[in-house]
Amino acid sequence: MKFQANVPFKLTKMFYEKLGEQPKDKRVLVIRDLFTAMHASIDNAVTFITDDKEAYEVFSKNVVSNDEFGNDDTTKFVDTEINKHAWKDFIKELVSMPKFDIAIMNPPYDKNLHLKILEKVIPIADKVVNISPVRWLQDPLAKYKKNSDYNKFENSISKKIESLDIVSAKSANVMFGAIFGMDLAIYKCNNSATVSIDYTRIQNNIILRVVDHMWKNQPIFDNNKKDGIRIRIPFICGGKSGGSGERKRNKLCEIKDCLGKPLIFTDGMLNGKPWYDYYMKNQYSKTTEEITCSTQFSDENSAKNFYDSVNTKFYKYIHHNVVLDVNVEPCKILFMSDYTQPWDDKRFCEYFNITGYIDDEHAVPNSEWEIILNTMNEYV
Repeated sequence: MKFQANVPFKLTKMFYEKLGEQPKDKRVLVIRDLFTAMHASIDNAVTFITDDKEAYEVFSKNVVSNDEFGNDDTTKFVDTEINKHAWKDFIKELVSMPKFDIAIMNPPYDKNLHLKILEKVIPIADKVVNISPVRWLQDPLAKYKKNSDYNKFENSISKKIESLDIVSAKSANVMFGAIFGMDLAIYKCNNSATVSIDYTRIQNNIILRVVDHMWKNQPIFDNNKKDGIRIRIPFICGGKSGGSGERKRNKLCEIKDCLGKPLIFTDGMLNGKPWYDYYMKNQYSKTTEEITCSTQFSDENSAKNFYDSVNTKFYKYIHHNVVLDVNVEPCKILFMSDYTQPWDDKRFCEYFNITGYIDDEHAVPNSEWEIILNTMNEYV
């Protein structure tokens, strides 16, 4: 069954643990988890919603049409093969559904569809337990983005979350037998909840501190310019899968050549060759004299200092945690206002008040610098 977990009982157990009970004599809505729907239907009136035809048929035959289950269970097939907007149509139907005591959800993860469904389920259920991507809460830039999911769903979802547990991308890969490019979370929501969860558990204070600086000090990047001394800034690849399919999250490595030397261009040239000769090409590659996206420096020393700063442990840690989307604009990178002097790990720690710095390899126990070193050692 293409949409069911490979270890269904483990997921069902996680749902019940988060719920704080194994439901009995309740009206239960289950979305896209066959095993949980079948198990819950033993002692409850279950409405099972799925886009998996085989799961729909199994539930219909073994539960809905089985008198031993009490004849109080129903199911609905959301046919996405015939109607690509089937889930959007279902969202409209949720408003008119009768009230449920409990909703248990594993919604489709297509963009923010899982949030649109969760938003409409919360008002019609006393308790909701949901597993879906948590990137919208993890993204430290979210509150600065006008149209971010964080801002869109702050009142309707995030303020209704009683608690959540992170399921890392690596753990999700094992649980579902698939490659995930993001962390998941099991949320417990309550329509009457008014206290937001502690987001410092999701976004650590180091990142929040630096992101505030980033947003207030956005660099100037030029499109299609070649004059002066420049470094090309590529689009940045993000996401994480925690397995063999893990994307490289530091695509800023493209600012150096195959020998590890910085690609610093003067009037679009380096060693007598145009800038585009230093990059891999495909049918979409530009070969104009002007550099597609770059930032200009007053002198070569400043450009070299920027390059060196990108290769510090501190910079890589920030980049690793900030770049959560598949593609992030260059303006979302850490850029300091002055590169006339080098930015090494020690200077970054002093500037951002990072606790516990001893040297580039050692930290005071339980300090912020120890967190950075441990994270980057694991990442490397």
